[in-house]
Amino acid sequence: MVPKHRPGTTRLRYLEELVEMLRPHGRVFLVRMPVCNAMAQLEEELWPGLDTTLEGLASKQGIPYWNLMPERDRYTYTDGNHLDTTSARVLSAELARRIASTGNTGF
Repeated sequence: MVPKHRPGTTRLRYLEELVEMLRPHGRVFLVRMPVCNAMAQLEEELWPGLDTTLEGLASKQGIPYWNLMPERDRYTYTDGNHLDTTSARVLSAELARRIASTGNTGF
C-alpha cells in the first residue's frame, strides 16, 4: 500500500540545505544507496523520477552524484533496505574507490 502523502519540495529543499551545511567541512557526495527490488519498486511509486531529481540537485550544487541502484543485485540485504555485513563492506570499498578517483582526497 502506497501512502497518500508524496515527497515534495520541502524534502528537496532540506537536502539542499544539508549540502550547504556540509560543504565547509569537506567534500560532499550525493549517493543513492541500493535497495532490494521490492523496495526499489516502492521508491519508484512514491517518487517517480527521483534519480532525475537527484541528478539535477547534484548538478545545481556542483557535487558528484552516484546512483548505485542499477547495481542493487550485487548486494544482499537484511530486510530489503539495509545491507548485510558482507555487502556493506563491499559497498564501502566501492565508495572509497570512487571518492579516491575524484582526485584530492584531503578533507
